[in-house]
Amino acid sequence: MIEYLNELFFELSLEKTATLLYRFAIIPLSTLLIFYISFLIITRVKFFKPTNIVDNFYLNFQFSRLHAVNFTTLLLNGFWFYLLWNYDIKSIEWGFVWEIANIYLQLAPFIISNIILFFIHSRSNKLITKIL
Repeated sequence: MIEYLNELFFELSLEKTATLLYRFAIIPLSTLLIFYISFLIITRVKFFKPTNIVDNFYLNFQFSRLHAVNFTTLLLNGFWFYLLWNYDIKSIEWGFVWEIANIYLQLAPFIISNIILFFIHSRSNKLITKIL
């Protein structure tokens, strides 16, 4: 079990298509899970700490969401950097072919996760500007 999780998260699987397909589901879902856990923690910490805008709970809620998105993006991009650094990938070739060994296909779940976090961030920004 641990070997499979190690292969799923810490290795670039250049031979197994099934592992890549699992990554397309698991990495965005785990990113959302990390986001919501950090969001709950940040919301609780802000609830117990007095702030200037304590009277508007919805505004605090949106700011907590922004902080959680930033934290999760930092973790995701740090993990992405670690994975690339671990495999000595210093530059990415710009040619795109549909092969399992293509680095773009290997990193696509991380890009999808970043896009999901971007949408959450932009929605929170719009709601904050609407409130203010």
